[in-house]
Amino acid sequence: MVERLTRALFVGFAVSIAWGIRGDFGGYVGAMYPGAALGLAFAFATGQPTMFKWMPLLGVVSSLSIAAGGEMSYGVLHGYAKADTFVNYSYGYFTLFCQGASWGVFGCAAMGLMLERQRLRVSEWASAVAVVYMGGFILHWFVVDVIGFDVNPPRSNRSVAHLGGAIAFFIWLNVNHRRVGLRGATYGFFGFGIGMFLGRLLEMGSFQLPLALSYWNLNEVTVGFLGGFTFTFGMLGHDFPEPPQEDRKSNSFLSVFGILFVMVGIPFRHRFRLLRPDSRLDDWTQTFARYGHESPEAGAEFIVTLLDFVLVFAVVGAVLWLIVHHRQLWKFRGLPIFYFTFLMVMYQKFHSHYFWYPRAKWVPNMHDAYWAMFALMVVTAFFCRKPYARKTDEEMVKLPWVRLAVGTAMIYILVLAAAGLWVNKDGKTMGAANTRFPVWSWSEGPFPGRE
Repeated sequence: MVERLTRALFVGFAVSIAWGIRGDFGGYVGAMYPGAALGLAFAFATGQPTMFKWMPLLGVVSSLSIAAGGEMSYGVLHGYAKADTFVNYSYGYFTLFCQGASWGVFGCAAMGLMLERQRLRVSEWASAVAVVYMGGFILHWFVVDVIGFDVNPPRSNRSVAHLGGAIAFFIWLNVNHRRVGLRGATYGFFGFGIGMFLGRLLEMGSFQLPLALSYWNLNEVTVGFLGGFTFTFGMLGHDFPEPPQEDRKSNSFLSVFGILFVMVGIPFRHRFRLLRPDSRLDDWTQTFARYGHESPEAGAEFIVTLLDFVLVFAVVGAVLWLIVHHRQLWKFRGLPIFYFTFLMVMYQKFHSHYFWYPRAKWVPNMHDAYWAMFALMVVTAFFCRKPYARKTDEEMVKLPWVRLAVGTAMIYILVLAAAGLWVNKDGKTMGAANTRFPVWSWSEGPFPGRE
């Protein structure tokens, strides 16, 4: 049990860092990073040589699947959880669970499907995608068009479609007896769902402490930690199969593509899709001026140079990973996840001006926590050195649905109790809240019915 826990902790720390950095960039491009980190970290945590071979493909599949959730809008849902009325904060926490759960299902289920002993045919992949889209369309049509209910007005209702797709995916997995995929979907559903609403409570609870924390980052790292930990804890123990060997050229091509996509493609997309120096230089110049920098313009240009250096660092990492993968250098199996994590941490540090902005004494900074979590990754990695395979295929079929559902319900009730008795009491958080019943935003003035 200790070995299983520490391996799950390793993945939890890796995805925690990744999801925290995702919060700084947002969107589907930002969500690629925690998706890739989940696939790489899980492959490493199993300690199995076969999973070392799977690493590039798992990184791509989990990256793209998790990234799909980046189009969902959930900022207002967090606002509902800040309200001081039971109907609003209970609704907020429930919808946050649904959104986090929907986010986790696709990436975790897709990895499970990749690792099925009986490989999926192209037609099966196509049918799964079709069912997901159909389920999303039906639930969105019924909730939004037929009932006329907006989840978080005036924002997008795409989260309803994602939830519908997740439900349909569960049905498809069960009907087609894809047990490894179903197991991944189940633990991803509960892990990321709990992480989303529990992270919100911890985030708001931090305001009650003497020292203010970076509240948004605290929420994000909680989502990543619980999602990565729960998925790994539930999936560990299975002896995963070898990648397909029938067509070595095709398999080799996909591995090379996966390595380049993860190690080079993701940071390059961050750099050129999210950060355009021509539109950011003026902002960064003003920022350095506020810091009291002697030459704000030079400081802003130096940030651009450092971000470009990270891209060179990414290309070097891809070359190293290609060599390690091609030669199957088992003793360097940790290189992809550690290199990738360090690369994106540095990218985030340079982008946020971490090394230049002034710091208040004795005030913790969530950006400092990334270094601590990276150190914990190094420590827990020592428990991932040997293969961990304890369960038979028959044992992997069994899923503790009742325990997971009851446990989640109990955590939800405790969160509501903590919100009502401690965090949201006396309207302390209404200054930045939204409500759904009635529809109201803090920017509109006093809450309806109040002086």
